[in-house]
Formats: sequence, structure tokens, C-alpha cells
Amino acid sequence: MNLSPDITRDTSCASDYEFEERRSYSSRVNVYFNNGVIGLTFFMTHLATKKMLQNNIFSKTTRSLLFCCMLYYVLHDIYFAGVMNWSLLRSVVYSDDRCHVMFVGSECFFLYIVGVFARILLLTSQVAVTAERLIVTIFPNSDLINTATVNMMTIILSVIGTSMIKPPGPSEFNSPNCFQQMFVGMKTFKSLLIFMLLFVAFCFPVNCIVMIKHRIVFFHRFKTNIGYTLNSRFADKQKMYASTIVSVISFFQTLIYSVYIAALYFILKYYTTDEGMFYGSNLILWFYTFPFAGLALPTSIVLSYSILTYKRKNKVGVMKVNNYTSQDAYFKNLKSQWNQDGSRLSIT
Repeated sequence: MNLSPDITRDTSCASDYEFEERRSYSSRVNVYFNNGVIGLTFFMTHLATKKMLQNNIFSKTTRSLLFCCMLYYVLHDIYFAGVMNWSLLRSVVYSDDRCHVMFVGSECFFLYIVGVFARILLLTSQVAVTAERLIVTIFPNSDLINTATVNMMTIILSVIGTSMIKPPGPSEFNSPNCFQQMFVGMKTFKSLLIFMLLFVAFCFPVNCIVMIKHRIVFFHRFKTNIGYTLNSRFADKQKMYASTIVSVISFFQTLIYSVYIAALYFILKYYTTDEGMFYGSNLILWFYTFPFAGLALPTSIVLSYSILTYKRKNKVGVMKVNNYTSQDAYFKNLKSQWNQDGSRLSIT
């Protein structure tokens, strides 16, 4: 049944279109699906935190920023799950009451602003990780970055960004949940789209450049022996691994956000009435990829550690091929070559 997409004011009961959308099978399955993604994110975050505490390959600053990113995603997921499950509960309890099944602006305005802030904070925190990798690459021996200062700046910039794009007051229209508020023109939605485009435009190319730069430095020093010792080679390879992992994380998150950006652009274009009211609330939730980005972050970290562990086990397994009859002999040779110029001992 095709219903006219009427968006009602908060002084009226839900229209036929709004009432059917609130009780639709699609909207309820979406909540269950996101609950599963968020639960998996919590589990993977626990594993990633454990891995990073047991065996760290990042600098102290990078590790602290990654911890903060994972924390911000967890807080976002708690917020998102709470708001959407409240909406689900309300759609069930008032499934026969079109005058109470919708949310009004006055009861949701604070939670809506919190949601805007959470999304900007996630984008800003990932930009901070990327900026840190860039600064460390350009000034490898500098102490320009302080973790507490970077985190404080991230939060302050997120507050400023939220204050710039937030609506001046509560919506005058009925809304399906407190995460999505209906405004004429959806200016806040469109401003978030611009923030995400800037995120993609900065993070992806910068992380690729950093990764390539560390690989070039490593292989150049390996081939030329300029300033080459086993110690320096180990440090270079450690930097290469760290930059590669951060770049992989940035790539997956950029790809995930790009799906949401493209969907948001087209759905805003084709699901807006002549009066400027958006009526694709249920559809856009299926493309809301922030929970997936939150899952991709710890999953990428866990997979990266697993790959490095596998490579190291293989390296130990072929020691006899290099004429090392015991691990003691291997590490004795490693110690003797640690600061010796021109060392050619293989490391992972």
C-alpha cells in the first residue's frame, strides 16, 4: 500500500504514513540487527584492548589515541542502542495508538544534540590519530604531541562543531525516534554530510602517504646500509607495521563512512517532499554505518596482531634454515649484531 509521505506537526497524531512506518517490520529488524553489531563491537573492543596492553607495536601516543577512539565508539553505541531500543519499545507499546507512537521535539532535543556531538567526536578522534601519524612521520624525534592535550582539543573541536550545526530549538514535527528529528531542509543532516566528506578527504590520502613513506625509508636503508644497524632496522620495521595498521584501519573506516555518505546524499535528494521534509527515516537507518565503523576499528587491530603473530611464528620455525641450531644461538647472534653496522640478520 502506497501512502502519501505526510509529516505531521507535534500537535497532531501520526499520519497513516508515519503510523505504518513506525510499526513496520523493517524498522524493528533494523534495531535487532544493530543490537547484534553493537554486541560484537563490545566483544572485539575487549579483545583489541587486551592485545594492545599485552604486546604494543604502536607509540605511546598512537596507542592512547586508539584507546580513546574505541572508547568513543563504545559510548556512541551505548547511546545509539538506548535511543533506538526506546523507539522500538514505544512502537510496540503504542502499536494501536497513533497519538503516542511518535516522538515530539521537546522530549528528544537533548538526545538529538548528543547524537550529533557523538558523530562529530568520532570523526574528529580519527582525524586526531591520522594527524598524529603525520606529525610523527615529519618530526620523528619531536615531542610535539601530548595525548591529554590532543584528546582535550578533540572534545573541544567536537563541541564547537556541534554548536555550529545544531538546530536552534526542538523540532515542531513528529519524529520516529530521538536519533532522527524532523526539520525543514534537514540542515543539520546536510552539515554532517560535509563533515564526513572532509574526514574522508583528509584521512585516507594522509594515511596512505605515511604508510608509503615508512616503507620507502625501510627498504632504502636496507639496500644502501646508510646508518644501518639491526637496532635501527627493527625500529624502522616497527614504524612500518604501525603505519600500515593505522592505514588499514583508516581505509576500512573511510570505506564504511563512504557508504553512508553516498546513501545519505541520494536518500536526502529523493526522499524529501516539496516542502523540504525528509521521509526516508527507516531507509537511511539501514545505511547508518557508524556502528560498523566502530566494529571495524577493534577488528582491524585484532586481525593485525594475529597476522604479525603468525609471521613471527613462521620466522622462528625457519631458524634452522639459516644455520641456527638453537634459539640460544639465534638470540646470541641477534645481541651481537644489534648495534653493528651492515647487519643482515632477518627480522619480522
